[in-house]
Amino acid sequence: MNRREFTKIVGAFGGFLAVAPWNVLGRTGSGTYDISYIWHSDLEGTLDYMEQIGQTLGPDVRRRLRIVRGGTGNYGVIYDCDVRAPSTAEVTAREHSVTLEESGLDPAAVIEDTGYNDLYNIVYGKGPNLAVHKKNFKIVSRQLGPNVKKRLVIEETPDGQYALVCKRYGDRNSTLEIVKHHEENLRGTGISVSFIRENNNDVVYGESSFLDEALDEEEPVTRSVTPIESDLEQRIQDYIGGLRREGVIPWDEQTSWSVYDFTSGTKLVAINEDNPRQAASMMKPFIALAFLHKTRYGSFVYGPKSKSLMQRMIQFSDNSATNTLIDLLHGPKAVDRILTHSYPGIFCETRIVEKIPYGGRTYRNQASAHDYSRFLYALWKDRLPHARELRRLMALPNRDRLYDGVPNIPIGTLVYHKTGTTSRLCGDFGILAPKGKNGKRYPYTLVAIVEKASRTRSLSRWINSRGSVIRKVSGMVYDVLKTKYDLA
Repeated sequence: MNRREFTKIVGAFGGFLAVAPWNVLGRTGSGTYDISYIWHSDLEGTLDYMEQIGQTLGPDVRRRLRIVRGGTGNYGVIYDCDVRAPSTAEVTAREHSVTLEESGLDPAAVIEDTGYNDLYNIVYGKGPNLAVHKKNFKIVSRQLGPNVKKRLVIEETPDGQYALVCKRYGDRNSTLEIVKHHEENLRGTGISVSFIRENNNDVVYGESSFLDEALDEEEPVTRSVTPIESDLEQRIQDYIGGLRREGVIPWDEQTSWSVYDFTSGTKLVAINEDNPRQAASMMKPFIALAFLHKTRYGSFVYGPKSKSLMQRMIQFSDNSATNTLIDLLHGPKAVDRILTHSYPGIFCETRIVEKIPYGGRTYRNQASAHDYSRFLYALWKDRLPHARELRRLMALPNRDRLYDGVPNIPIGTLVYHKTGTTSRLCGDFGILAPKGKNGKRYPYTLVAIVEKASRTRSLSRWINSRGSVIRKVSGMVYDVLKTKYDLA
């Protein structure tokens, strides 16, 4: 890659993306090189994009992605290869760029390993016993409060151990100051406090995992509740209509929305609910259901290997794991037959006709917002085989558009969900269960889909924009229920 080609790649990082503060090829620096994908001032947006890169490039690349911070304050995602020959890094960047651009993402670029800094988290012990870390999760959450609890996770480290970590993404000095404060608050608990570099380790347990395990201990909500009278559906239609008039959402994009309130037994929103839409990765819980169906009613065994595949498919949206499970089920037609024949009251508009193509460009599988809503209803009501395990999978920590980045939804809301993202679809569906001031949970479903007729030219900008729309609607839904049920 010559300097002109490199400058062209860097120049692609416009709009939503920002040019990185590094030494370009040919200047003196560290002498080693990495691959760069994005630089942006918003941490949440950068984390969202890193998840999409990992899903597109596969698990081997995902494990080596890191988030760093440049001298100008922008956050960046890099593939930490530390090679000394720029030509070696150029080959990798080209290979990644082909896959990324085919999926609608921006190309990769070669950068010198200088001009940006590591980010740090707080760690509360490391060891091989996961049960000990789960116990300490509860103690740390109680002692340090909800803001820490929301960012608290248990990571699996490369050496096969576990670490209880608060994902702070801070600089070294400020993280050290907080370590001192946390040491004081945890004195007498026997829990050590230190700091650790952010390495994008696999996360095996988080806030929703903890809340899901505690759900059985909570008192159920009284069901004799008056159905909600709300103009929520009209408010959502007015909001989307306003975005269309402003040109934010063009007329070649269609949306579907569905909201069901379990407490009152009321469907609050049904906008384009029965229209089939591209399923993208939102179909993956359906694949999980088909496999769990076969473990109960067929000859399949849900052992360590299949459990690992299911977790990778749901938590990391791993396409190779998804395709492996589809193959084990004897192909897309067999999956479709299991769903539509065994659960005809749920999967009315669902059609599974293809595996995930190379680069994640799956546009042919379809489902409706109503199908997702019916699936979530059956999931919450334990009307699906191994529903408890399926809920656990959907509560594993990852990025979502229903709770993460929605400021008015309080910390401590239990979330089961699955996103879907392609260059033609942005969506999320799930169950949210916030607490009322009486300590009880008030669950509801939310299905949100934005479908585009043709591929977007910049997936990063489009997904950031449409993800913000979904988060706005999610906040609107919560506000209505907060008023009705006096939520916390």
